[in-house]
Amino acid sequence: MKKITIHRRDFVRGTVAAGAGATLMGAATKEAAGMQPTPGDVKVPRKNLGNTGVTVPILLMGCLQKFDSKYDRRLHRAFGLGVDYLDTAQGYAQGQSHKTLAPFL
Repeated sequence: MKKITIHRRDFVRGTVAAGAGATLMGAATKEAAGMQPTPGDVKVPRKNLGNTGVTVPILLMGCLQKFDSKYDRRLHRAFGLGVDYLDTAQGYAQGQSHKTLAPFL
């Protein structure tokens, strides 16, 4: 019997692709039936963060940009899709990133 070897990186890449495909398939099925997919239908897949028990989305939102302090559609869209991991720092956009994200969160 031949031993099959699969590398960790290939395994992770395959499972992430399969999860994303399955998630998007529900929305595609609705579209094929002539129905509009609702925002809750499409979510970014999540993964475990080591052994912490915390799950994080496989995508994060980089915050090295200026956001609209009253209503930023990019932030709301990302949260609607399940992206709740924000990469920010005090130095981003001359400190404006933190000032905008704090009230949003």
